[in-house]
Amino acid sequence: MPDTQWTTADIPDQTGRSLVITGANSGLGREATKALAARGAHVIMAVRNQVKGKQARDELLADQPGAHLEVRALDLIDLASVRAFADGLATGACACCDCAAR
Repeated sequence: MPDTQWTTADIPDQTGRSLVITGANSGLGREATKALAARGAHVIMAVRNQVKGKQARDELLADQPGAHLEVRALDLIDLASVRAFADGLATGACACCDCAAR
């Protein structure tokens, strides 16, 4: 059986795609954000704590200045938060720049 070790280098180009990552300010969510942004994705960082989310975004942008990272509040336990998050996505507006959210 061939060695099929998967790495983030195996992620195909994500240019033109918008992806929502929950828990994007720490742990696996942050690593997923980092890897997908490196492949060109517009990553919507869904976080409970926007201060921590913005800090994580700033740290990621220091390593990847061209990354397209957007921080949005989302608390999955609070249905009003989920509704507000979904409504924000439905508008198609990007909260971090003047692009049309890809």
